[in-house]
Amino acid sequence: MNDTMADIELLISELQSDLTALSELEATNRKAQARIDAGADVELDFAMLGYTLHNIYNLLENSFYRIARHFENNLNQEYWHKDLLHRGNSPCGAGTRNC
Repeated sequence: MNDTMADIELLISELQSDLTALSELEATNRKAQARIDAGADVELDFAMLGYTLHNIYNLLENSFYRIARHFENNLNQEYWHKDLLHRGNSPCGAGTRNC
């Protein structure tokens, strides 16, 4: 891996943007959930809840993908999605190579 400082800074910047977007999605999700918990029975509230969950999932998936690509982790062509989720949920700590 021949990362330059610029490559690392770009990855950090992208992940920070993802965290900002995640925070905004979480806030919207909590509003929808609060309305539902308070008895709202409007289809749009349930749609917003599902929409934000979908976007949170996609945002995390894209973040994991960026990280895997940055560190040149080869993802199996046929099972890339499963591999990506497994790696994103890996208990491997910093400095752990054999996970």
